[in-house]
Amino acid sequence: MEGLEGDTEHAIADQLINEIKASEQDEDLWNAKVKVLAELVEHHIEEEEGELSKEIRKEFDAETRVQIGEDYTNLLLHHSGESNIALTKTNNQSQANMHRNAMAGSRN
Repeated sequence: MEGLEGDTEHAIADQLINEIKASEQDEDLWNAKVKVLAELVEHHIEEEEGELSKEIRKEFDAETRVQIGEDYTNLLLHHSGESNIALTKTNNQSQANMHRNAMAGSRN
């Protein structure tokens, strides 16, 4: 069932994107559809992150998860200076720390 739910969420997101493109002349309608799309995507990401975190905890010990988080942090910091992303180094560090902490999870 989970696979079907994800497929359905993807289909709805695709439909909303098409509707957003078609509603550019009506600002209120456009804003409403963009808000719904953002909420749908946020929900979908949270579900996938939760599933991924469980799998990572099963597959890797705490030390390895911390190392993966540190490697990811370094990649974020390295690439932030080379891209056009409008994030400051501080924001990147904060975001990377959140990812590192999520990867480490509980030490149990």
